[in-house]
Parts: sequence; C-alpha cells; structure tokens
Amino acid sequence: MQSQDPDQTKNILLAVILSIGVLLAWQVFYAGPKMEAERELQRRLQAEQQQQTQTTARAPGAQTAPLPGAPAGTTAGPQSALPRLAQVDRASALKTDPRIPINTPSITGSINLKGARIDDVTLVKYHETPDPKSPQVVVFSPANAPNAYFADIGWRAPAGANTKLPDESTVWTAPDGAALTPTQPVELTWDNGAGLRFKRTISIDENYLLTMSDSVTNTTGSAVSLFPSGVVYRYGIPKLENFFIQHEGLIGVLGPEGFTEVTYSEALEPGGGAIKQNMTGGWLGFTDKYWGAALIPDQSRTFNASLGVLRRQAGASGTPQFAASFAAQAIAIPAGQTSATETRLYVGAKNVDLIQQYEQTFGVRQFELLVDWGWFYFITKPLYYVLNWLNNLFGNFGVAILLVTVLVKALFFYFANKSYESMAKMKKVQPEMERIRDRYKDDKP
Repeated sequence: MQSQDPDQTKNILLAVILSIGVLLAWQVFYAGPKMEAERELQRRLQAEQQQQTQTTARAPGAQTAPLPGAPAGTTAGPQSALPRLAQVDRASALKTDPRIPINTPSITGSINLKGARIDDVTLVKYHETPDPKSPQVVVFSPANAPNAYFADIGWRAPAGANTKLPDESTVWTAPDGAALTPTQPVELTWDNGAGLRFKRTISIDENYLLTMSDSVTNTTGSAVSLFPSGVVYRYGIPKLENFFIQHEGLIGVLGPEGFTEVTYSEALEPGGGAIKQNMTGGWLGFTDKYWGAALIPDQSRTFNASLGVLRRQAGASGTPQFAASFAAQAIAIPAGQTSATETRLYVGAKNVDLIQQYEQTFGVRQFELLVDWGWFYFITKPLYYVLNWLNNLFGNFGVAILLVTVLVKALFFYFANKSYESMAKMKKVQPEMERIRDRYKDDKP
C-alpha cells in the first residue's frame, strides 16, 4: 500500500504535466504561428485594399488567370478573373443595376439582372450582435461593394467556338413586377441574336436553397455543345475568427479524396488551391464560422472543379479574388431542340438539420461536412444532437446545457463513484501509513 500510493500519485501528476506540455507546445509551435500568419495576411490585404485605386479597368500589372478546373479547351463563361470596378458603399452598389427582389422568411435581397448574379443576400433571422436591433447579417454583396461576395451561374463554350454566351455584362430580361418568393419563381431570358435563346428559372425555398434551372433553345440550324458552369467569388479575406480547430475558407467535397479544405493563405501561395478532375457528385464553396455558401452541381453529371485564387494583389492597389468554381461535362443541343441543366446554391446559416435534409432530399454527397465539427467530432456531434433535442423540448438553451451536464455526470457516475470509493479507502488508511512512515523514517525500503 505504501509503495503503490506515491507511485500512483506521481504517475497521475506526470501524465497531467505531459498532457499540458503537449498542448502548450502544439499551441506555441503550430497553432499560434499559424493564426498569427493568418492575422498578418489579413492585416496586409486590408491595408492594400484601402489603397485600392478607383478604376473600372484592370489594374496595370495585375496577375490574372482563367480559373483552372474547367474542361479542357473551353472559353467564355464566368470562370475568370473579373475586372476591378470602382468601389462604392453597399447601398449605392445595389442601385447600380436593375434588380429583382428576394423575400423569404429567412433571407431578403435581390438578383442582379446584369449577369443574373445572386449578389445580395441578408439573413432575416440573424443579427451582428445579440441585440435584436443590431444590423442583420449580410452574406452576399455586389462586385463593386466592399467585401464583394456573390455567385455566378453560366455556360462555357468549346475552345475556338465563336458562340456568344451570357456573361457578367449581359442584362437579362424579367417580367414586369417579378419578385422571388418561396411560392413564386422568376424567369429570366436572353437571346444572343445568333440562334441561341437562354432561359433561367430561379426558385427558392423558405430557408437558404436556390435552384437555377437553365435551358438553351437552339435555332442555329446545327448542333451546339455547351458546358454548364458556376462560381462563387469572394474579394479579399473576410474577418476570421481564427478558432484553430475550425476551418474558414474554401471548402468542398471533390473527387475520390472527398472532403477538401483550402485556407485563404494557402490559396495565395504559389501553386496553392485545389483542382479536381472528372468527378461525379459533390459540392464546393466557402465557409465562415456560422455562415456558408455552396454550389451544388447536377449530381448525375461529371464535372471539374477548382478552389483557389483568380487574381492575386497587384502591388498595393489590388484585392485578391478567391473562387470556388465548377464546369460540368458538355450538354449537346441538337438543332431545333432545347436542352436543360440544374444547379443549386446554398447561402445562409449553417443549420445542421437543414443541411442534412438537403443532403438526403437531393442526394448531395457529404453535404453535412459544410458544418465543421472539429477534431473531436465523435464527441461534439452527438452532444449537439442531445443539446438540440433538449432545447426543442424545453425551449431554453440554458436549461438544455444544465441537463446535458447532469446526463454526462450520470453516464460517468459509476466510474466517478468507484474513484470516490478508492479515495475513501485511502483516506481511512492514511493515518496508519503516516504512523509507519514516522516509525521507520530512516528505513525507506
């Protein structure tokens, strides 16, 4: 008994000290420098953004490139670095082009008829602070607004084809008084004047999912092939929470490797980003701590995808353009016929139950991974479901936390009780052990 107790105490203390040492070393040598590098990069880019010249042309010397990941030999479409626009405040930016309002119980915003972009999304149920009178959370903003963040859906043509396609400067036609609601989709049309008529029907549910149904009618007299494509653009690095176990940046489920994460700093490195070829099923986009934006291509079609940067900063006058982009296999459009495709866009709060519902309903491969459960997902995920169930049951999250604490204590009661029993036994023999130590203090063996 005498020899066992001190050894046991020493082992426990040693284990605790080593565990703390490992955590501190990891924080000092890995997590700390990584978070500081992210913060420094963000500070530097914000400083450069403040010096951005007010011009509508591409800045001289800017580093631009077509987005990798598109099918070989394709041109046009939205997957390229965009011209820098003169930046104005968000309210002024929303007045620049004609728009169709979006009104649902979960989001408000508008669709830009120029380019048919989804570039104005505000979350109705969430505010920037706990104060219900604080501004609502803004997710998407136009290209000429601060913190530009938006989605483009479009088409790409085979290399060498002189096919005129809708792009970021195309102004689509909508019915007078059109408005997008959960019960009222909107229909946009555009004629390229050379035998191709484009139609896009946009619908939205009561939450955060938009569906774009695109069709092309071919009256050219010969068959045409086009590649469905889409991209989510994000200008500059947003304010990061820098919580080391949670990813913020580009994200997707792509290719045989599946789940793919790219931070903003990784994307800006030479050769940074991720390019995946010939995939079927999956999704891609951006994730913040609480919000996300993800493109969901047709899950039955093969597509290529890229997570990376289109334009790096040009000296002190530029803002990087990050992009999550896909281009699907070509759709054949015979002469005199119409072909169609469908793309979905999720933009809003990362609601676990809702995301899993979409995954099951539309067969979106591993869409649940838009929510980052961290390294200890096998603990955090079950605890979330218990907390959520109790919150729904009692209508109070504080009560749910207290009950979960009681449940966890109950689950480990047997082991804790055994520990208390051992401690009580040790307490009983402690006087006798002290007496023996005092009596044989000069005889340690």
